[in-house]
Order: sequence, then C-alpha cells, then structure tokens
Amino acid sequence: QPFTKLLELTLSNNAIERIEGLQPLVRLKLLNLSCNRIRKIEGLSTLHKLEKLVLSSNKIESLYPITQVFAMTEIEADSFAQLGGEDYSLRYLDIKDNKINDL
Repeated sequence: QPFTKLLELTLSNNAIERIEGLQPLVRLKLLNLSCNRIRKIEGLSTLHKLEKLVLSSNKIESLYPITQVFAMTEIEADSFAQLGGEDYSLRYLDIKDNKINDL
C-alpha cells in the first residue's frame, strides 16, 4: 500500500465531499481537510495515532460519531467540552466555520 508511513496529510481546498480511503494511513498524526465540502465526519476509525484533525470551513452539521470515537484534550471550536474514547490519540480538533447544530 502506498503512503502507509505518512505522518501528515493536507488536502485542504479540494472540493472533497466525503472522508474515505484513509484506512491504510494508520500512522497518520495530522490530517487537514479544511475548506472542502465535507458534510459528515466518517472514515477515521482506523486512525488511532491521529493527534490533530482540521475540518474547518466545511459543511459539517453534527459531531457524531466523532464524540463516540476520539479522546481529545484541546478543541478549537467555541466551548465544546472534552470528548471520550480511550484507544485514540487525538488532542486537537478544529471545526470552526461549519454548520454544527448537534453535538
């Protein structure tokens, strides 16, 4: 599989509508998908080493299922509280400039 040792991936400003095809990138620590057309947070369950996730300026309306998957210590998005999950390393989530109406 290509890119399996990749640690950082930036795909901002690409008109991406779905998060998919990232399953082989199990070493990924930073994923930047800002300024796309993403509506749903999905396709991240295999990214156990992910520490920083940037989803700003998309069309996301809900944080589910991310609230069920990742353990976070810092969240840059208004006043969201710490989220649960033990098997993940996510420390930073940027979801500003979305359409979130459901936690």
